[in-house]
Amino acid sequence: MYRKALNRQAQSISMTIGLWLVVTALAPSLLFTGCGSRNDIVVAKVGSKKITFGNFNRETAQLPQSEPASKGNVEEAKCNLQVLINKEVMLLEAKNQGLDTTPVVMSKLEKAKRQKVFEALHRRETSQEVKMSEEAMRDYFTQNKLNEEIRISRIAVRDLEDARAVIEEIKKGVDFAQLAKRRSLDRKSAETGGDTGYWLRGEVPKVVVEKVFPVRVAEIVEPLWWGSYYWVHKVTDRRIVSFEERQERVKTILRRERIPKRWKEYSDELKKRYRMAIVDSALVAFLEAKQARGRTMAEVSSYTLVKFKDGEMSVADYLRWLRDGFPRRGEPAWSDSAQVRGHVELLAIDNELMQREAHRKGIDRRKSLLAELKLLKEKLMAEELRGIEVVNKVKVTEQEAKKYYQEHLGRYRRPAWVRGVEVLVETGKEARKILELARKGADLGDLAQKYTIREKGREEKGIFLFLSFHRDLSKTDLAAKAFEAEIGVLNDPIKVKGGYCVFKVLNKGKESCSPFEIEKVKNSAIGAVRSQKEAALFGDFIDKLRQKYASQIVEYNRSLGVAVQ
Repeated sequence: MYRKALNRQAQSISMTIGLWLVVTALAPSLLFTGCGSRNDIVVAKVGSKKITFGNFNRETAQLPQSEPASKGNVEEAKCNLQVLINKEVMLLEAKNQGLDTTPVVMSKLEKAKRQKVFEALHRRETSQEVKMSEEAMRDYFTQNKLNEEIRISRIAVRDLEDARAVIEEIKKGVDFAQLAKRRSLDRKSAETGGDTGYWLRGEVPKVVVEKVFPVRVAEIVEPLWWGSYYWVHKVTDRRIVSFEERQERVKTILRRERIPKRWKEYSDELKKRYRMAIVDSALVAFLEAKQARGRTMAEVSSYTLVKFKDGEMSVADYLRWLRDGFPRRGEPAWSDSAQVRGHVELLAIDNELMQREAHRKGIDRRKSLLAELKLLKEKLMAEELRGIEVVNKVKVTEQEAKKYYQEHLGRYRRPAWVRGVEVLVETGKEARKILELARKGADLGDLAQKYTIREKGREEKGIFLFLSFHRDLSKTDLAAKAFEAEIGVLNDPIKVKGGYCVFKVLNKGKESCSPFEIEKVKNSAIGAVRSQKEAALFGDFIDKLRQKYASQIVEYNRSLGVAVQ
């Protein structure tokens, strides 16, 4: 029975070491329910660990191809129970090998703990301290003129020249919505003719508030740069709203503004409370070593870089938090001493003061956090065990990989393909105009950038790539025509789904088999062989563990049957 369960586990070789964490990590307190319920029935015992029906149900619900035990499938339930037993015998073995205290496991666990503690402290200090009474929200609503919202339509283009060209077309009478569908790089709003709905101040970038909100309805705003594009905006409506109608949106805007401010205030409070100070001489020495100006990092690594009440942070500590700290702050510009100083201060606050403060408030000792960390530790122990007993023992030779490749050539076969450029427009008349421009020397790719309505990524606009199965799926669409066309020939407009298109094939390729010598192909074959070997070795390993701990495994099949029924 447990072999059947193991075959299911082999679909994902790491399932045994991580599957039980999926649900319980989200709610450790739910592992046991009230006394007397069906979920309290013990269905198995491994060593001193009891597996209850509630625990069993939550964990096996994540198994592939499993059926809920509540449906009365006793045989399926017995099979799934073996997965949980396999997990528990792995934990027994991991503990017996001392993997619960290895540097690898403890280091990963400590890093996870620091991250979770930081996040919990952030939530506590922002969600609880950022208080928003109705009166405060009403004041904010009035002071920031949130009683007025405007409806905005917009078109995104790559550069200023394109933006001005769009405005010229609008001035000549071209419909804004049609232009948005045809030219906007923001495909989501392009689908609605550029319409993005109604917005309050505070929900849009500052430049939009300054330049778009003041204009009259139907007026076009000069191109604005924000994000990654130039935007042409049009105000299509303006209306007055009440606080009651927009209270939740006002709350969101206010929280978004106040949370960073509150966190900065809290950070400043901690700096004063812990009397934090940067040691300038150590900072200078560190920068000299970092820029290889006479000192080495080994010489300065023990220098105290930051002092605070009852503690300090050395250069080595700073470099460790730079690598493993939370939140990740990236690297400063090492040539800018002021920026480095600010960065050192941030990491000291995040990874030293915040952790001390969390401990002072008992956040790192909460039962829910400790339960979550216990589950994570089990997962890390099992991962370490699998690495030792399975992963590190598997070796794959190039000959084995090549044999697999030769036996599975179908997996490495490349289909025939065709690549080209097209311009898709709504009408045949527009398509004939595009063809005329192309025949006069206009580049079809440039025309596609300006006129195609095909929805593709910005960098791929106008370019198509079809494989042979695309042709087989659609006998009358562009794919079929492209495979028939000659390379480099400008083709007459054809009717396709979505409109009419003018296209040209750039190159083609015949069906072929990717050579084994290609690194990607070789690595794929090596990976496939490794997976097979790991699955087999993992199965053998579980067999040995089941035999080794057989006397410590008790299955209560009758209890399981009662619970399932």
